[in-house]
Amino acid sequence: MVVCRFISKGIFRQFVQVISLLAMVTGVVLPFNIGMVHGAGADISSSTGMLAIAGGDNHTLALKADGTVVAWGANEYGQITVPAGAKSGVVAIAAGDDHSLALKENGTVETWGYGDKLVMINVVLIAAGGNHSLALREDGSVVAWGANGEGQTTVPAEAESGVIGIAAGTYHSLALKEDGSVVAWGNNDYGQTTVPAEAESGVIAIAAGTYHSLALKGDGSVVAWGNNAYDQTTVPAEAESGVIAIAAGNYHSLALKEDGSVVAWGYEYYGQTTVPAEAESGVIAIAAGTYHSLALKEDGSVVAWGANEHGQSSVPYTVTFDKNGGDVDANPTEKLVVYGGNVETLPTPPTRTGYTFAGWNTAANGEGAWFDATTEVTADITVYAQWTSVPYTVTFDKNGGDVDANPTEKLVVYGGNVGTLPTPPTRTGYTFAGWNTAANGEGAWFDATTEVTADITVYAQWTSGSYTVTFDKNGGDVDANPTEKLVVYGGNVGTLPTPPTRTGYTFAGWNTAANGEGAWFDATTEVTADITVYAQWKRVTGGNSGGGITPSPSCDAKVVSSDGQLTLPACRTGEVSLGEAVTVIIPPNAFDKDLILTIEEVSDTQQFLTERDILASPIYEILKNASENFKKPITLIFAFDPSKLKDHQAPAVFYYDEVKRKWVEVAGGKIEGNHIAVEVDHFTKFAVFAMDPTESPPIQDPKIAFSDISEHWAETSIKQAVIEGIIRGYPDGTFRPDHSITRAEFTVILADALKWDGTGEVLRFTDEDKVGSWAKSAVALAVQEGVVNGYEDGSFRPDAKITRAEMASMIARALKMPVDASVPTDFADDEDIPNWAKGAVEALHKLGIVKGHGGQTFAPNESATRAEAVVMVLRMLEQSHE
Repeated sequence: MVVCRFISKGIFRQFVQVISLLAMVTGVVLPFNIGMVHGAGADISSSTGMLAIAGGDNHTLALKADGTVVAWGANEYGQITVPAGAKSGVVAIAAGDDHSLALKENGTVETWGYGDKLVMINVVLIAAGGNHSLALREDGSVVAWGANGEGQTTVPAEAESGVIGIAAGTYHSLALKEDGSVVAWGNNDYGQTTVPAEAESGVIAIAAGTYHSLALKGDGSVVAWGNNAYDQTTVPAEAESGVIAIAAGNYHSLALKEDGSVVAWGYEYYGQTTVPAEAESGVIAIAAGTYHSLALKEDGSVVAWGANEHGQSSVPYTVTFDKNGGDVDANPTEKLVVYGGNVETLPTPPTRTGYTFAGWNTAANGEGAWFDATTEVTADITVYAQWTSVPYTVTFDKNGGDVDANPTEKLVVYGGNVGTLPTPPTRTGYTFAGWNTAANGEGAWFDATTEVTADITVYAQWTSGSYTVTFDKNGGDVDANPTEKLVVYGGNVGTLPTPPTRTGYTFAGWNTAANGEGAWFDATTEVTADITVYAQWKRVTGGNSGGGITPSPSCDAKVVSSDGQLTLPACRTGEVSLGEAVTVIIPPNAFDKDLILTIEEVSDTQQFLTERDILASPIYEILKNASENFKKPITLIFAFDPSKLKDHQAPAVFYYDEVKRKWVEVAGGKIEGNHIAVEVDHFTKFAVFAMDPTESPPIQDPKIAFSDISEHWAETSIKQAVIEGIIRGYPDGTFRPDHSITRAEFTVILADALKWDGTGEVLRFTDEDKVGSWAKSAVALAVQEGVVNGYEDGSFRPDAKITRAEMASMIARALKMPVDASVPTDFADDEDIPNWAKGAVEALHKLGIVKGHGGQTFAPNESATRAEAVVMVLRMLEQSHE
């Protein structure tokens, strides 16, 4: 049932030599290419085109150009279930009654279907009969296995060497020798193994049917012998010349002409000898099954005709699933479908990092037809995976800046970039230096072209501004050396210049005012702007002449102590420390009499603290020998433990008010490393606390003058809220009114303003561990009061920026106001206000608690600012008191 085919993959040099010899002896040039599995040369460029065909009893095989095998038809013995070994690297195929063979390019044979499996190596040709198989080794010997009831697998001595071609019938076998002769063995009931004289030489190809045999001569003629019940061995005139390939079925025969046409004769019951129009030209290979016929066209397509009760003549089409840029292929990458059918089930889709699979389309760019499991297939087709990019968020963190970048977030598709960077943040005393993936600048630098492949936060990087300190000799004869020093923001000069000189005077230091009434300036003074300091002079006089001031020798030197105790003359500069934990610096003439100072760490601290207080240092008691306040600011420097601070917290120095028995913040703390410095005018107990901007206790001195609320629209309300203990500012003396406020921070403000009683509900939010200890009590009380209930996913999202709509909703619940969710609001952007917030917004609007933005809009989805929160809470309190 298989036509002899010659294959050369570089593993059968002897065969090539034999074919060349035949050409010289017979004078006939073979009309097909060595190394191809079809009769005539063809240009098949498509990787899905077929290179070879084979017909079995009720099934069909085809070999694709990419070395894979496809099969269709009957499968009761698994004969069309192609094994993994036949899905790549195949160079030849053969089909028996109910089994299949594939020859690999490495010379091994894959077998599947009915019958025994045999491990073979060094094979160059294969053939399959009824229930037996043949293999031609590269040494020219034939190996046979399978059924042997008729001797069809008992290889004769003549076929043990010098063989260049093989063919297997139902019950007999053929071998073509390199001298052009034919050897036959097996069943001979109809003379099919009795080789006629015409086939004893000059033969270049052979084929075997059920009870008949064929031979193709070098002159293009066909010789046939054996059973002729259906004229299968009566060679028609068309096959007497010009033939380049032959095939034999059960009771019919085929011949391929050099003009690409097919001639068929013999048994016709199933139409197997009625050649269809498609096989009348352009054919390059033929094959015959039991009752069906096959032709391979030069375009790689297959034509089949004859019996089809098992679908063996229904040539399937290949649907190829292209991953189209994906990382992993679909599984499987191909499916076979009969004409007019569908794939029924789509393969497991491919995957692609940064994208979601969006379906299959006949065009790679998605502009073709969409393909699904029900799409009708009428030809080979490749469909392409379509992808939807997943947007990733780039968050721009101001990293200590005063004002956020604008915007603070951008969405970017996988592998894309932000295109344009946001307006950078600003920071007093610093220059913006770019964005980095690490807050400390040790990560990767990020710009508008950086590829984004995941959510990422980048941090503003800052370069300290340099400021000039000018040293003015202020009447001196010789300038200071140098006269200027450059200092970064918040730094100090480190060492003072060589002082100027002035005849008749001694240098007394530097002051920010020429007349000495400004602030004194030394090597440790913090510099935050360009500044000129002026030399101060003391006249040198002798006797009673001149009336100048002669400085007392006792006032020249600085008195220093490190054991926490100091005795200081009134005119002297003093510095006393308790190890490295506390340092007290006293300027000259800060007090009218001699001082005795002591610093002690307080051991029993519980009486001074509440459960919400978080110490970042021990409590120290600093005392002096008199009750009066100092005439000049005294500098206190405390060491604190940074590990006591959470990400959102900052250190702040507080003094203990012995009368009111509460802690009061000392404003204007300056932080450098793990030290914080403040200025005070009295001594008492002091400590460093870990503070959050919205934390209530310890409370802030209401006399604070924030540096950034002057002329702000909410200035008055901010001051009132601070005095009432509703909110506090930052340790650096700012309030930051236009900064956004988080859900946790606003909840704390509400709790402090409304002074809810009780311990609150047990928190059961999925992100309860993210609620800071400073806010837990307030959130628990808010749950108890029905003011907050979290999101649908069970989270509270304490660090999320609260929107104006959310803030309005919480205030309405806090006031226990009945709201009608169906009532529209009067705002121009009513459609943007979520349905769950409409009733609250409208009710609060009527009470004057919420007001619109410009253009009579409410801007429900904008983040609320600290100033807006303060104003709305104060208005709420007014309503609650009425």
